[in-house]
Amino acid sequence: MIHKIDLRDHEMFTPKHHELTFLRFQSGFYRSMTQNSGRPNRVLFHRYRERLERLQEAKRINYVVLITRLAGVGDLIPHQLPEKIDADTWHRSERFVDEYRPRVAQELAQVASRDLAVAGIFLVATRTCQ
Repeated sequence: MIHKIDLRDHEMFTPKHHELTFLRFQSGFYRSMTQNSGRPNRVLFHRYRERLERLQEAKRINYVVLITRLAGVGDLIPHQLPEKIDADTWHRSERFVDEYRPRVAQELAQVASRDLAVAGIFLVATRTCQ
């Protein structure tokens, strides 16, 4: 399975507002704004990773995630494994998130800046044979 996943707001608020504006709203309120509208569901990178890790631990899949975009930085070409992104690029994106962090929804307050910085991924998953 191969998916390119855009984790941004799909112009619900951008470009008129800050790139991370969609993180200001609690999940329930955000869901009511987007339900049955075709708008993005706001599943963020840390949630994808948590689910993928559980599936991998259960030996159901193997996966690789490449980062395609970082908030405050833009597209990464070529797409990169998280550990291959240089420290300066991560720092610039995390600083961008940290500057906006006082405005994010309370439920996202404990999510790592690095996770909130991920604005796009390329997911490659293979089913394991058992």
